[in-house]
Amino acid sequence: MTKSRVTASSQLLLACGAFGLGLCMLFFPQWFYRVFSYVLKTGFLLLGVYELSLVFLQKNQRITHGFWFIVYAALFALARFYPLPFLAALPYILGFLGVVNGITRLLINYQYRQDGVSGSIWHLITGCILIIGAITFFIRPIAHALVSARLLGIYFILLSTNLFSDFFILIIPKNEGYTTRRRRIVLPVLIAAFLPQKVLSVIQKLSRSGELELQPAHGTSTDLEVFIHLLEGGLSGFGHVDLCFDGNVYSYGCYDEQSHRLFGMMSDGTLAVVPKEPYLKHCLEYEKKILVGFGISLSPQNREAVRAKIEEILENTVPWKCAAERGSAECKDAASALYRATGAHFYKFRSGAFKTYFVLNTNCVLLADRIIGVSGVDLLALNGITTPGTYFAFLNDAYQRKGSLVISRQIYGTEELPKKLETK
Repeated sequence: MTKSRVTASSQLLLACGAFGLGLCMLFFPQWFYRVFSYVLKTGFLLLGVYELSLVFLQKNQRITHGFWFIVYAALFALARFYPLPFLAALPYILGFLGVVNGITRLLINYQYRQDGVSGSIWHLITGCILIIGAITFFIRPIAHALVSARLLGIYFILLSTNLFSDFFILIIPKNEGYTTRRRRIVLPVLIAAFLPQKVLSVIQKLSRSGELELQPAHGTSTDLEVFIHLLEGGLSGFGHVDLCFDGNVYSYGCYDEQSHRLFGMMSDGTLAVVPKEPYLKHCLEYEKKILVGFGISLSPQNREAVRAKIEEILENTVPWKCAAERGSAECKDAASALYRATGAHFYKFRSGAFKTYFVLNTNCVLLADRIIGVSGVDLLALNGITTPGTYFAFLNDAYQRKGSLVISRQIYGTEELPKKLETK
């Protein structure tokens, strides 16, 4: 499979489109809803006509297509004669996102207060404001329809600034050793959270069609490699991020099951340091995962910066022994399984934000980003809820840009799936 490149012209076109749409939604929200209503009615009409045609063309599935024709006809009639439920959809969505982010901020406030991390008061204030604002959207959705359109317009305008910045990076080369990071607008959490499952579905489809190339599981060597873990079902379906440097994988997570709380969303933050090849074998063969690895090329200066950052992180840790390392023979926890398979070393944090693992804040993505941030890769300065799906999107985008330090993309799998897809 060939590597698709993002050209400067396509990046500029996308940026202008996002900026224009944002301006229209910000200053002419009524226009947005008129266009939205027209697109909605046209879409339902076309889908209804399509299903009706299949009623006559596929006689063995008449009942199924007839059912969907009735559904689309009803939706078209609703959109045509009583569009208020559709107009209320955007305020409800923004209200839901506000509640999720508000609750997350309150939990971060609790986490920071428990661990003695500064800045907890701002999360408390932000959380209360978000929840109160979200409740007003739920109570009077139609009254907030225009406000919702304007807020979405602001989002597209801010998104366009990222796209314009990407355009200038494509046409103006960076100096070697450049490490300044840009604050970026991340994907909405409802989209980013489920992106790993979408990627996994695409990989499985390519595998079944025979388009993936079989290669040894150890892959090729790069200065720094970031792994995105993909697995079907449960919380694991939202993905996991870790990285490999100097032959060792650094994986941050909730390995101490005895410290789990809030349904496993919080735990003592634990860092596993594992040799790369045994770790890959364990993930693929025991955990039945698929890993997407992004290789990053580093200058000597940035390589030393990454090494120094890892040493700085490890200085704030103390060794921790899992149940298997303490001599328990019947333990079945994830840390013990990893220890038996790889001889992994585990560390807990003495202090700071990473002392507590929180899936919506101090998670695997944030720790990996703290290390990657000094590597010169122009990714993102994290803000909001950032998921493995968000990081995959940024790495994949960087890989497709000309002149990016993200130079390889590999897919690791078991024998049932291709072991590596390398696109160059």
